[in-house]
Amino acid sequence: MRVPRPIDVFDGSAFAIHKLWRSSTTSTLWEGEDEATFLFSKGCGERCQAKYRNDPEENELLKLSLVCDPNYYPRRFINEGKRGKDRLSEVRTGGGRNTKFKPIHIGPPREAINGPMETYDMGFSVRASDLPEGRLRFRLSSLDEDMLTEDIDMEGSADVKSLTFELTCHKVDKKGRKLRNPLDKRWLLWITTDPSTKLLVVDEQKELPVWCSICRHVIPSMAYRCDVCTDFHICWDCLKTLRTSKSHDKSHRWTCVEETLGSDTE
Repeated sequence: MRVPRPIDVFDGSAFAIHKLWRSSTTSTLWEGEDEATFLFSKGCGERCQAKYRNDPEENELLKLSLVCDPNYYPRRFINEGKRGKDRLSEVRTGGGRNTKFKPIHIGPPREAINGPMETYDMGFSVRASDLPEGRLRFRLSSLDEDMLTEDIDMEGSADVKSLTFELTCHKVDKKGRKLRNPLDKRWLLWITTDPSTKLLVVDEQKELPVWCSICRHVIPSMAYRCDVCTDFHICWDCLKTLRTSKSHDKSHRWTCVEETLGSDTE
């Protein structure tokens, strides 16, 4: 039986962050909110982000999961008017500061011939206790942006078995500015089509360094790990300019973290 390409399944779907909790640390039953916060869909651009407040008094009992609504109409969002009334508009027309994407409804499981039609769990979650406390911002970006461009079917895309996304979680201030925190997170997610359900799932995930240990800025792409020091990573700009730190030995060698993905040595 033919398995559809993930790029085809993705068209019309949307990803969201779903908050779940349990009654005690010994409980194995997770309950969730009725709605999940929109995170990403085709054509959403830089507006793709989800805000969350992590309360330290309850985060031991919480986790956040990545879910997918296979029936989301990705080209529409809620635009809050001056009188507080919501109206639907096309994403491609803009939207400005008041642009807000529709939350994703979490309904009861419902099976169909081609799998569940309601929003479903994609197989990726993170405990709230592993994240910074306070105001957080999740952002999901595609590393296959050209293939996800609207109305373009790239030559050779039929051979693509997975879509690669970068998911980040940063602590931010009231104005949304990033605050350097050791618990900030960055993951690479490989999303494929599940052969049995024909739905998108996270097939593989890898946590990556967030902050450069030398320039102290966010690592935008490739990260390099010191082969000697523990938890010491730098960005490409610092590596190519041979920028150094007084606390770090210049003779140490570096390994590109991305090149070790999937190996047993990472």
